[in-house]
Amino acid sequence: IWYRALHGKLSCRLVLHQTVPEIFLDTVFPICLDSEDHPAHFLFLCPNKLSVWQEMLRLNFECELQLSDIMAAIYEFKFPAIDSGTSVEFCQVVSSCLLACWIYYWRCVFDGVPF
Repeated sequence: IWYRALHGKLSCRLVLHQTVPEIFLDTVFPICLDSEDHPAHFLFLCPNKLSVWQEMLRLNFECELQLSDIMAAIYEFKFPAIDSGTSVEFCQVVSSCLLACWIYYWRCVFDGVPF
């Protein structure tokens, strides 16, 4: 998922609509239904996904991080120097959150499981 994000290869609705518009008729994000599904929205800007990110980071690091911290971690590999009090690294939480959001997005799309 990280590779796809860095290389602009995420299967978000915007990309799918541009690739096969006869199948993907619009670019609306299927989870929140209120925004165009572009890569940043697909990964973390959707309000539902952003709340997952914030809760995961709060639980692991007990501090409030900004959206810019998440973006810098994903797109620039810049991780804040935060002590979690455990052996969990910031990049591990980012990786886990990316994977969880990816899995649940596709479960929502294909299996109808609510996000």
